[in-house]
Amino acid sequence: MAGIAAIQYKFETSDYINLLNFREKMIKLGLTASKLIGGEGIIVYPENVGVFLVLEGLNLKESEDMSKALEKLVIRKFPKLIYIMLANSTSKWTESILIWRSKPMLETYVQVFKEVAKKSGCYVVAGSTFVKYEGKVRNISYTFDPDGRVVGVQQKVHITPPEYELGLHPSEIEKISAFDTAFGKIGVAIC
Repeated sequence: MAGIAAIQYKFETSDYINLLNFREKMIKLGLTASKLIGGEGIIVYPENVGVFLVLEGLNLKESEDMSKALEKLVIRKFPKLIYIMLANSTSKWTESILIWRSKPMLETYVQVFKEVAKKSGCYVVAGSTFVKYEGKVRNISYTFDPDGRVVGVQQKVHITPPEYELGLHPSEIEKISAFDTAFGKIGVAIC
């Protein structure tokens, strides 16, 4: 019988500073969840699970907290971030960082959760990450089938005040969708 497992965990900087750490953590959580539901069903990761991939590959220390890591990032990449701010008509540092890091963040997020789905044998609702889409940074969730294929993508349509302050943009309500799984149609709410 299939089940649903929702994963909850404490975000640690060390899980995001390199691909190996992130991969190991997400696979471990996914395999644990898969066992709990009998190896068949849907595993749901928390919103923003991919957001701190903004730190991946930037040679940060494992002991650094998120705010110190982001502060260092702004100092080290100041000219690049100023250029991005001007080119994208934004005055927000966080938005410029997310625009700059969006592509590698998404690549790592997709690669890792595709593997989680395959190894767990379950559908995986991969929480969410921030992605530059149609020229704007958005909060987006991907769902993978047990073969690791993307079967659904959902954009957040109602953003919170803190997300707005970070430079995120809501999607249109018409982008809400449902998609097929072996257990029937599902929709993903990013809240």
